[in-house]
Amino acid sequence: MVDFATVVFESEVRLLELQARSFQRYLRPEQVDQVLVIDNCRRPLGRRERGRLLAGYGTFADAVRFVRPEELATVRATGWQVQQVLKLAVADLVGTEHYVTLDAKDHFVAPVPEDYFVADGRAKVPAYSYLSHPLRPALERVLAYLGLDPAEHLTRFPATVTPFPLHTATVKQLRSWVSERSGRPFAEEFVAQRLTEFFLYSGYRYLTGTADHLILLDHQAPRIWKGGAGATQVAATIAAADDPVFSVHRRALFAMDAAARAQVTGFWTARGLLAPGEAAGFIRRFRTQYLINETLRKLRRR
Repeated sequence: MVDFATVVFESEVRLLELQARSFQRYLRPEQVDQVLVIDNCRRPLGRRERGRLLAGYGTFADAVRFVRPEELATVRATGWQVQQVLKLAVADLVGTEHYVTLDAKDHFVAPVPEDYFVADGRAKVPAYSYLSHPLRPALERVLAYLGLDPAEHLTRFPATVTPFPLHTATVKQLRSWVSERSGRPFAEEFVAQRLTEFFLYSGYRYLTGTADHLILLDHQAPRIWKGGAGATQVAATIAAADDPVFSVHRRALFAMDAAARAQVTGFWTARGLLAPGEAAGFIRRFRTQYLINETLRKLRRR
């Protein structure tokens, strides 16, 4: 049994509804202790939005706890950095040995095996080479911060994608170590040094000699990113989906043409996440909300 922590903001609330439904359909009560929904919206989710989410979670509704960022940390940043800090700060609310971090874009599409996230007390995470990966500079920056030689880790290192299971006590130790080392709050140091949450966690495992507590996988769950949102690419990703987890990035879903959207919503319907005939309304609500929120975000930057 593990806790789950998922971060949501305005443009992804509809996707979180899909994730909630997937909990109800594909997870068993003995697999879930808490579901910590970190509400990173500028304004807290309203009663109607929370109600829709809780209805989606179904039998897990009583396990859901909505948490605002200020309950976890003071983060003087915006966007992705805030979400990264929150995924580590939420460990203070976790009651299980491990917790699984999710993004709103993730959802379950098949029954989840008991040992999918953790086996024999060790967390299972995908790993691959960063020699030519676009995140190589970010990994090198974190490794240098930890005093580790990047050359020893670039050929294979844990991924930065969700779902990512974390050992609760280790996350707390990591945050204390960063604070004591820097002489300032963890969130402040994290932002100032432009760290990355999962690189930092995995690197700390290597630094402390506990990397053997990770089971590194060659396989990772299928994901649809904006660069792979064409109808042919979407169809191929769905056809190859052989994992209990599937992810669709919000930018990909918004960018899809009608044919690609039909592929995705057909897949969701086949897996029981959308009712027959519900697809058009779901996409319409998602696109409307996405467009409004992205427009407001750009206006705030001016």
